[in-house]
Amino acid sequence: MTRLPVYILAGGHSSRFGSDKARANLSGELLILRVVRMLRPVTTTVAVVADSADKYADLGLRTITDRMADVGPLGGLEAALADCPNESWLLLCACDVLVISPTWVEQLLDSTRGHADCAAFRSDRWQPMPALYAQSCRPAVEEQLRAHEYSMQRLLDRLTVAALPIPADWPDLWQINAHEDLDRYQASVAKRRRR
Repeated sequence: MTRLPVYILAGGHSSRFGSDKARANLSGELLILRVVRMLRPVTTTVAVVADSADKYADLGLRTITDRMADVGPLGGLEAALADCPNESWLLLCACDVLVISPTWVEQLLDSTRGHADCAAFRSDRWQPMPALYAQSCRPAVEEQLRAHEYSMQRLLDRLTVAALPIPADWPDLWQINAHEDLDRYQASVAKRRRR
């Protein structure tokens, strides 16, 4: 399996969650460490992009900061691209996903054989994470930031993207926005175990 640098975005305010989602406890494991564990088979390096340096140093995770504050995931992508200029591709992921499969990453990688700036899943709209981004998309990212256009959907509409259908094993609930989402996920896991 091909390995590549992974950047996990954890710079949001978690306003709907009420506390740092990355540190939410799911069955005895912090959510961000769960993401790192699930992605370990595909990583060369892991870095977290957050609002302050060393925010997750206590967890043994290298943390870099957004170079532009409060511009959302687009700013996190810009920081990631700037952090690894010698790499062809990087994987961008959110800290609050419940499930991410190395197989999905392999599918994204397989789709980059032609000329593309990005490889992403798409249904009725883009899934900007998890997705692969090439250094070639950096000028478009920087241009959007200068124009104060922070939409990842807009970025992906502008780039040459290898678009893949949503994987068949993509779960209905795969990302945490509120404590209720954690409760719902844990209840569904418990229900499956009882079967």
